[in-house]
Amino acid sequence: LEVSFADIWPEDNEDTFVVIEKEGSYIGKEMLLNSWRRNESHAVIERMTIGENGNQKALDKLGVSVTPAVIVLNSVDQKVTPLRYKNNAKKELEKSINDYLASKMLRNSGNFSAIDDFSVTNHDTVVGCHRGGCH
Repeated sequence: LEVSFADIWPEDNEDTFVVIEKEGSYIGKEMLLNSWRRNESHAVIERMTIGENGNQKALDKLGVSVTPAVIVLNSVDQKVTPLRYKNNAKKELEKSINDYLASKMLRNSGNFSAIDDFSVTNHDTVVGCHRGGCH
């Protein structure tokens, strides 16, 4: 099986998140479906399954001690980074991806030079902001 750069980082994405889980787990499948957006950019999430007895040496090399877990494959520096979370529940794994993306946005000062439009969703309230202000 030959895997290309575009297979790992489709649509020129810089980061691909990989959910590592046992074959019988459904968390990675749910995360894939929850992250997909038809008309918006979205985080690239892939799923990698391991056998029920999992190869702990291989997991250790990825920095993973328990499954399910999430690692980030970065196309720029070619690094594999395990994400940190309080527990390995689906909600925490999704939060770890969102936290990673948010911290990356904050580190990139270019994201603050010309903000035109954005929306912040907070439970049932959506605030839209444009150059003229927020409403």
